[in-house]
Amino acid sequence: MYYPNRWDVVEEGANPFGVWLQGKFGTPRTNITNPGKGERAARARELFANRPQYVGKVSFKKPIQTTGEVPDRSLLSYEAEKMGADGIIYNSVYDNGYNNNQVIFSFNKPQLDL
Repeated sequence: MYYPNRWDVVEEGANPFGVWLQGKFGTPRTNITNPGKGERAARARELFANRPQYVGKVSFKKPIQTTGEVPDRSLLSYEAEKMGADGIIYNSVYDNGYNNNQVIFSFNKPQLDL
């Protein structure tokens, strides 16, 4: 899977190989949980909800798993590829308006349930 025009590739120099997938949803970030950040998180959740959605499965034999925020996800994707990982599972991260979210970066092609 190669997506050279993906937002994070163009804007952040991320690895163009692989695809981002949503794992388990965390809890919505609000002004109560994170003062002053709730509105921006709500916009992120709205954008995320309006993206095309595909339901499927991806299997890993050699993933890297993280817990908590990673300073540079783009750099980690390049390092994981060099180490021969077939994916990265980010646990307990902020992403798409959710705290304690799980996000998956896969070098394997997902099997879509269409």
